[in-house]
Amino acid sequence: MMTTAPRPAAIFIALAAVASGCSTIESGDLETSGMTAAIEVKADGTDTDIFASIAAGTLTSVDLDGDDALVASSGDVSARLLEINLLGVATYAGTLQGISAPGTEVNIALNRSADKTQAPTSVVTLPEPVALSAPAAGAAFSRANDDIDVVIDSEASDEAITLRWEGDCVKSASLDVPAGQATVTINKGTIEKRAPVDDNTPDSQPVPDTCTITLTAQRSVEGTLDPAWGGGHIVAVSTATRDLSTTP
Repeated sequence: MMTTAPRPAAIFIALAAVASGCSTIESGDLETSGMTAAIEVKADGTDTDIFASIAAGTLTSVDLDGDDALVASSGDVSARLLEINLLGVATYAGTLQGISAPGTEVNIALNRSADKTQAPTSVVTLPEPVALSAPAAGAAFSRANDDIDVVIDSEASDEAITLRWEGDCVKSASLDVPAGQATVTINKGTIEKRAPVDDNTPDSQPVPDTCTITLTAQRSVEGTLDPAWGGGHIVAVSTATRDLSTTP
């Protein structure tokens, strides 16, 4: 079974993850050992989305050209990752439809023409999903006065969970939740108001005291990248989020 088009949600996330690059090079000008890959695999309970970027050095993105292609597969389901180009920076996204069960192996292959080295086997296993049952969505809390009790729902797993928070008025930060632990408390005073950006521009805005923050619980499983690549990583993630309101 072949599916080639990433879903709109996948495209949006991949576009949001694009960072500005200084230059782009065509893959046909490179050996596989001269490229690094960053691959994220994310199951949503029904399907699995794959996002990838390829680099040659720190500030050069790679545009797959000619016969070069990234193809995701699991069992008899496969999907060619399609290119998303924003401001000259290429990223790749696709969806394996109907693939989401924990423990399922997903493979990402770099297929190349006969005169280039292929990287056919980059494998990762889908993790157990996570969910948040507390705090309640939309709950308000004082950064100085209130603890936040977080309850994570998940099947037993050997992987730890990272709990992070971010918002317009707070410093982004995180804490680690050990494997098997279902509750954690973010102690009062832990989430801090961020400092204003001192960019000396007339339209600089003060940091508000109150804003919405997004609390994210994420479990990550590192996979094995094909050794033909020059470096990089492949990871599978499961995430759950809650939006909260924060005041001083």
